[in-house]
Amino acid sequence: MCGISAVSGIYAPLKAIYMLTKQLERGKFGTGIAYICKNQIRIVKEPIHPLKFYDKHTLELKINSKMAIGHNRFPSRGQVTYVNTHPFMDCNGEFALVHNGHCFIEELRGYIIAGGHRIYGETDSELLTHLLEELYEEYGDMIYAIEQLAHLYLVGAIAVLTKDGAIYSCRNNHNPVHYATVNGEAYLASTYKAVKSLLETLNLGKADIKLLQTNRVLEIRSGKTVIHEFEKTVKFCEVQWWLYK
Repeated sequence: MCGISAVSGIYAPLKAIYMLTKQLERGKFGTGIAYICKNQIRIVKEPIHPLKFYDKHTLELKINSKMAIGHNRFPSRGQVTYVNTHPFMDCNGEFALVHNGHCFIEELRGYIIAGGHRIYGETDSELLTHLLEELYEEYGDMIYAIEQLAHLYLVGAIAVLTKDGAIYSCRNNHNPVHYATVNGEAYLASTYKAVKSLLETLNLGKADIKLLQTNRVLEIRSGKTVIHEFEKTVKFCEVQWWLYK
């Protein structure tokens, strides 16, 4: 069990960190933020408690970035180290990913490394990042790539920040994602109370907080949200192609 957060709006990194500190039961063993600055994705992360991370990095992350995702870690695989702390980045710097859940894809580690991907840690979440990278390179469409990732590999919930200024989220199983949009900004977190706490701090306590349904991809651009619904299954031929190509 881990926690994720995402913000589209002013001071996005700070707001994303704030929500992590309001869902401490989701994880206290690593904290990280990915954000967009000068058209590049930058990552700040450490294997420390979210409150310590907030105190240490507040000034550093009080910047003019309007897109950010965050993660607080409760380890299920891998030691409490920097390389196992989320977010993870694809090899080309096109997107960063945070994950709440546990995927049974360890047997694909050798395949992913053989494909030229740089793997630094022990987590299944890092492997998931590079599987999404391959799907995105194959299809050229992030929404469809996330749909296929959900079909084939995902257990839990993810948030993805892309260099072109979008945030995507998807969930299955029982791992929740809650979100709200108000006044041209969007806020997302694993827990209802984390979103609610931020909204109340911003004097937006009456805003509607929604639960992202399964088999959906939530797309956030410029504070606006769009839900993309997809089928629950993939064709057998597609599974065969992906596993044995």
